[in-house]
Amino acid sequence: MYKKTKILDAALLLFGENGIHATTTKSIAIQAGTSEGLIFKHFTDKKTLLVAVIEREEKRIHRTLNELESIEIPIKRLEAILEWPKNNYQTFNNFWNLYFSLRYGHHQLMPSFHQSSVFQHFIEVTETSLRQMGFPNPGTEALTIWLTTTGYFVHADSLYPTQITSLLRHYQELYQKVFTHLHATHTI
Repeated sequence: MYKKTKILDAALLLFGENGIHATTTKSIAIQAGTSEGLIFKHFTDKKTLLVAVIEREEKRIHRTLNELESIEIPIKRLEAILEWPKNNYQTFNNFWNLYFSLRYGHHQLMPSFHQSSVFQHFIEVTETSLRQMGFPNPGTEALTIWLTTTGYFVHADSLYPTQITSLLRHYQELYQKVFTHLHATHTI
């Protein structure tokens, strides 16, 4: 299992950095410190490997979303949801690079991947929090938060480190204002 994990790690890194088409199974084998033959022992082809990478990362993201979902106080859960991009950008950076290369590269896997349960899970957790807090349009608000979050992941990687720091600070200040207002207007 250790070698399979190394292969998945290497594939995620290289797919995220170089794109799917530019990443060869040979380059994955070199990055993983293994042979191409071992890759094909675990995965029938590059597409199967790609799907395995996506499925593994989605499971990891679901675990973080399950942690958010377990927060009982709705406003605290919503605070954690809004902190999620900042807290998870580095952890899932290669996944987001891969996702957006699929999304905007018009890759054949994108239609099924675009309907990813990760996105639905994030929106459901957010919508539940907003509904419990009495928001009149929790579905629309949850989708807006999701779009803001994905926008963060899309653009953060194209910025210089100082710009990322500034963006994070602005993101945090913006949502701090939102929560100051929410704390003032909602019973916790």
